[in-house]
Amino acid sequence: DQGFSQTGGSPSISGASLTGDVSLDGGAFSLSAGGTIIGDVSLTGGTLGGDQGVIQGSLNVTGGTLAPGASPGSLTVDTLTLGPAAQLDVEIAGTNPGTDYDVVTVTGEATLGGVLNIIHLDPDSYLPTPVTAFPGIIQAGSLSGEFASVSEPAGHRYDVFYGATAGQVDLSYGRVLTVSADDASKVYGDPNPDFTASYSGLFEGDS
Repeated sequence: DQGFSQTGGSPSISGASLTGDVSLDGGAFSLSAGGTIIGDVSLTGGTLGGDQGVIQGSLNVTGGTLAPGASPGSLTVDTLTLGPAAQLDVEIAGTNPGTDYDVVTVTGEATLGGVLNIIHLDPDSYLPTPVTAFPGIIQAGSLSGEFASVSEPAGHRYDVFYGATAGQVDLSYGRVLTVSADDASKVYGDPNPDFTASYSGLFEGDS
């Protein structure tokens, strides 16, 4: 019941449990299959990662990076708070949740903020095509807030949906550009007819 405090290094827990509150302020901490923390976790710096780990308590991220999975994978927590300086890394290598892309399962409430970093794990092996869905990168009992910003791989665009499915944050890659135009014709020598067109499917800032 002594807990744990880390400011550097790369310790890991796998197939065992740690009882007590955990403070992470540097280095890289890995919580992998069979690894359980029975207590609250505070992440103020460094990285918290690992695949199929469980936190039986709250995870409060006020700094550093939450990187669930082991390229990719999953993490389960009781409650999750991502503060303004938090970063969440989500790696994408396919369409199967928890194995091809990262998933955080929150049995209680998830409060969102900070930066969502979307990472194509191996672009030479897998790149999504429009329109590919990645549902449930966060799956929570209840959901509040949104990410302040989203960092995407260069040249690639994602939509982020909050609560479209209750308690979930979903990603969708790309959009289909639809162009609609009048059906107009002219006889040679006549003036050009009025002609209008509209389009949908652009991301904000595109033209």
